[in-house]
Amino acid sequence: MESTNTVEIKGTILEIVSYRVKPTHLSNLAERQAAAHRELMAMKGFISYKTMKSTKEGNTFVDIVEWDSLAEAKAAAEEVTKSQGFQQLMEAIEEMTGFDHLQEYR
Repeated sequence: MESTNTVEIKGTILEIVSYRVKPTHLSNLAERQAAAHRELMAMKGFISYKTMKSTKEGNTFVDIVEWDSLAEAKAAAEEVTKSQGFQQLMEAIEEMTGFDHLQEYR
């Protein structure tokens, strides 16, 4: 549920994306991710990118992307869906299990 309250955003934004990969695509996931990452790194406001893998489920991953601002993170989220590299990555994804933008709490 999205809040209607206005929140002052300070600092950079972390975009957290969790997903499960189709077992048949685990062997070529790194290649698909590399293409999507190259496109992401060229987008305005991009700072860093890290992919984490679950220690419990071998096909569950979390991407953590840092952006200069929420506006740039949202713009990139829309733009990246149109990119060829991202489309190839999405073909490997069985299910998106989470997506959010986070700011530093304190």
